[in-house]
Amino acid sequence: MTFIDDKINSLSEKDRNNFEETLTAVLEDDDWLGFRGFDDETFSQDTLRLVLYREMFEKDFSYLHRYNERFA
Repeated sequence: MTFIDDKINSLSEKDRNNFEETLTAVLEDDDWLGFRGFDDETFSQDTLRLVLYREMFEKDFSYLHRYNERFA
């Protein structure tokens, strides 16, 4: 079990279900992935899940901002 698995498992059932639904949608959304630098199929699922967790539950959008600052 990874660090992010522990974080997700500690969520309420409702939040876990919401996270899993959102993750499924994110995997189908090239814009969400692209804006965070997940441009190809070689990204780590754990990294993707951690970024999504932080955005959803910690309101930490630093990964999004860090990536987009490169293009400003």
